[in-house]
Amino acid sequence: MAGGTDRVFPDEGVFEINYGIAASRGVRISPNIQYVVSPDNCAEPRAVQRSGNILAFGLRVSIDGAALLRMPAPR
Repeated sequence: MAGGTDRVFPDEGVFEINYGIAASRGVRISPNIQYVVSPDNCAEPRAVQRSGNILAFGLRVSIDGAALLRMPAPR
């Protein structure tokens, strides 16, 4: 629709590796790696060519305030 000539492939695939590490009481670190094969451009409808494969890195830090304050866990 934006005037590009590349074909749109409906076969996007995502592979993800993630892991959780308890850094200390109430703190959890979760790094991840994603590899996206044949991504579609639905989020970028004005793109004139399709995107190549994507390698993405992420990091999530979860903090449990109750555990940090040593409050009893709910039952």
